[in-house]
Amino acid sequence: LVFFVITCVSDLAVGGPGSGSETTNGFMAAVRYQDGTPAMAATVKIRPSDYLRDTSMGSGPDAALAIIDTVTDSLGRFSFRGIEPFDYVIEVIDSQGNEGALYRGNARQDSVVDCGVLYLNPVGQIVGTVDYSGIPDTAAVYLQMYGLDRIERVDVSTGSYMVGGVVSGDYDLRLFTTLPSFLPKIIKDVKVVPSVATMVDTVALTPLSNWCCSRRVYLNTTASGAAVTVTLKRFPVFIRLTSENFDFISAQTSGGDIRFLKPDNTPLAYHIERWDAANSRAELWVSIDSVQGNNDTQYFVMLWGNPDAVSEASSASVFDTAMGFEGVWHMNEPDSAATADATGNHYDGRKYGPTSAAVQGMCGLAQRFDGASQYIVLSNTASSALNFAENGYYSISAWVYAEALDNDFHSIVSKGNQQYGLQLAWNIWQFFEFHHRIGWESVESSATAKSWKYVTGVRAGKRQYLYVDGEIVDSTISTTEGVANRNTGDNVFIGRRTLDTTRYWNGMIDEVRTCSWAHSINWIKLCYMNQKQEDELVEFR
Repeated sequence: LVFFVITCVSDLAVGGPGSGSETTNGFMAAVRYQDGTPAMAATVKIRPSDYLRDTSMGSGPDAALAIIDTVTDSLGRFSFRGIEPFDYVIEVIDSQGNEGALYRGNARQDSVVDCGVLYLNPVGQIVGTVDYSGIPDTAAVYLQMYGLDRIERVDVSTGSYMVGGVVSGDYDLRLFTTLPSFLPKIIKDVKVVPSVATMVDTVALTPLSNWCCSRRVYLNTTASGAAVTVTLKRFPVFIRLTSENFDFISAQTSGGDIRFLKPDNTPLAYHIERWDAANSRAELWVSIDSVQGNNDTQYFVMLWGNPDAVSEASSASVFDTAMGFEGVWHMNEPDSAATADATGNHYDGRKYGPTSAAVQGMCGLAQRFDGASQYIVLSNTASSALNFAENGYYSISAWVYAEALDNDFHSIVSKGNQQYGLQLAWNIWQFFEFHHRIGWESVESSATAKSWKYVTGVRAGKRQYLYVDGEIVDSTISTTEGVANRNTGDNVFIGRRTLDTTRYWNGMIDEVRTCSWAHSINWIKLCYMNQKQEDELVEFR
């Protein structure tokens, strides 16, 4: 298995992972057998990582993304050009169908990604069984593989299935029936090795009737709602539940039975930030494959009311590092508890200074900083995915509440004084990037105190942007001279610059994110419209 993650995007027209286009986006590679011989005329297929082939053998769920078949040339080479930025799976099978290679990567950079040399290995198999109890014999059950053009029908008489010719690697499987009364079953991280049949444990499909309650959740991106006209992919939608839109009495006290489904009953990844049944309130995040622009009919389904259900919440699936979410901190921990990173990177933060309880923020609970001694250090982040390059592609955002404007410096989040940061500087919001032996390149705008503001800094190569409350406020870079060397050795701090400076934050901070792609205007606007107190995106009808 060859696995790379390219964590950049090319254009500010790109609205988050997999939205927007760039004609130079693509992949290229050379394919060889283990002895170095070029694998000519090998079949090469590229699919989005969440692609699932349908039962009618159609073209898949999203024709806007690359679904391309080709073959290698006489030197074993292939290339794909002009594809949408997204996370892709490339499968290579030799002309005899006996050996193959797998590549996973992101088309986000404004150049063709060179995958290098992909060496072929013998293919393997996946075998398993489905418990047909409760499923009528007339119902068909299928197995799909995410990111691959594969679908297999389960044998009705034995409940068994076999998928042959599978390239070695890790896969997520989906088992489903054509009956809408059963939930699909997702089997994650099935490891296939060369020349071996991988056995999958017997699984049973769960009847929808096990849940007593359901409700549709609509997404309104029309002018009457969030007012976003483009489609944005893999967007984490924020959900607030209260006694007005949710029956907490019918759900488990922990929220373990909550589920979110597409209209076709496919499960959606979700994350529970807070579940407070006693006070009838909860905050959750749901990963939506595509939020459609200028649309008020798109919906997904919320289920609850199953006393036997076990929670399937996963923050790392919603804030997926493969999609460029490098660090997400909800800032909702009590007292001295570690500040948890919701991504799979686990860049958890340690609090310093007097402990204080979490306070009500913009997205659930938030942290209050006293402006004198309280701050958070994200340990072991000096050399990490948060170590963005000079003139790189990345975004930093946070909800902030400044207690006062005092003509001083107050850091929101930063990686040292000579790398990058988001701050309140002399009564202005400022996003800076330090350049080696040149100085600080900044974009900035007037700040306000005593109110929540959604502040986002974006670096896109040699371009730099500052957004406040979903609107761009500055894109003209100003430079403050500084002849120091660029220093990448500092950890990321929240609420303070570094240990050798102060610049403490005075006020509250909520929902801090660092992402390795340049957020677009539309992505940032949708985040703001969804997360602000008067949510303009989510509607319960």
